[in-house]
Amino acid sequence: SLEKVVERETEETTDKEQHNCQGSTARIQPPVVPTPILKPDVSKIQPEPNIPYPSRLND
Repeated sequence: SLEKVVERETEETTDKEQHNCQGSTARIQPPVVPTPILKPDVSKIQPEPNIPYPSRLND
């Protein structure tokens, strides 16, 4: 749905704010890319801290 909104804004403001559209699109794309990359990272990072946890070592 975000992509559709971006396309709408791009079409409407293509004549007036071309630079703004490019900047917004550039800023919207980077956050979208790291989102899927962060998910796998979190799943791999979660099991790691589970071992060194003090509560587990005490048990």
